[in-house]
Amino acid sequence: MFPRIDEITTPPVIGKYYWVPTVNYPWFDKLYEWPVLLPRHEDGKILGFKTWHYHVDGRFLSARHWRWLAGKSRHYRGSRTVEQILNGCPLNNSDFPNHPPVQNCVRRCARIPEYGLAQTAIPERVRAAMPNVPAHRCQDRLICPHKGIDLTTIAPDADGNITCPGHGLRFTPDGAPAPLLTRGQERN
Repeated sequence: MFPRIDEITTPPVIGKYYWVPTVNYPWFDKLYEWPVLLPRHEDGKILGFKTWHYHVDGRFLSARHWRWLAGKSRHYRGSRTVEQILNGCPLNNSDFPNHPPVQNCVRRCARIPEYGLAQTAIPERVRAAMPNVPAHRCQDRLICPHKGIDLTTIAPDADGNITCPGHGLRFTPDGAPAPLLTRGQERN
């Protein structure tokens, strides 16, 4: 029996298997059961991105799909890391505006990506619209106040802070706002 990612309270362990939410969807013209971070959301109010989308959960991408995205990174808006693609290119496609239902699939945790956005303007705009707003506590979960992404299983960085993999807001482990990464601090 494998644990569900939404029921554990620590980061997943590399090499172990978990039930994770996935969406069978074409992204960069690749139809695949993409592991996703919930919930599905749009960012029209703050970021002007009105398309409903998910963010891909890079922790559960196979090595083959990680390499495939690395190949895409060289062709997508200049040179970007896979982490920057995962954070800056949400799972949306104008040819397929409706996402199929989320299904839980067993996936191996292959890596713990370092979250940092290629465009620091995204977290800066979100933080400006939500200054000093802490992450929410809901039972034993830590939830990003911007779009409700569960931060409970996101590994803290070297400073001990947790970066939302959706939009780059940072929080201390107790949920207080933490300083945003600046361009010089970004992990590339």
